[in-house]
Amino acid sequence: MASSDLQWMLLKNNTSFLVKRKGAGVSKVQFTTEPNNVMNVNSFKFSGLANTKACGVSLVNDTVTFTLKKSKASLQRKPASNVVTMSLKKASKGASAIEKATSKNYYRGDLTKFAVARYYALQKSLSIKKKQNVNKSCWMPKTRGKAAAAVISEE
Repeated sequence: MASSDLQWMLLKNNTSFLVKRKGAGVSKVQFTTEPNNVMNVNSFKFSGLANTKACGVSLVNDTVTFTLKKSKASLQRKPASNVVTMSLKKASKGASAIEKATSKNYYRGDLTKFAVARYYALQKSLSIKKKQNVNKSCWMPKTRGKAAAAVISEE
């Protein structure tokens, strides 16, 4: 298997996951949609393809899942058994599970705070999606006059 540095040299500008956006001025921002990339930024630190140890937080069927890439050399050619997936359901226990799996097990402790932040953002998006009793009257324009009130009451 090739080294992580060599893989990154080949992948950093030539990958199907690369998304380039124009930034302010001349600079361009590069994002990726690759799996196990916590921040979706095209850099060696966050790359899920080039690093032997990588972690990712994503949504699968309205549940937040946390994935770890195993770094054992014999599993590098077996992608199905190379990944450990945990589904995280409760907000408080999910963050502690991510911390326990990364920094407390000495597995990419530098990605812990980014993974926890992404976990909370995904949990928040799920809670907003589940709200059903939204007051729609705040979006409706106010009716002014008797004629407008009569038209709305007929509908």
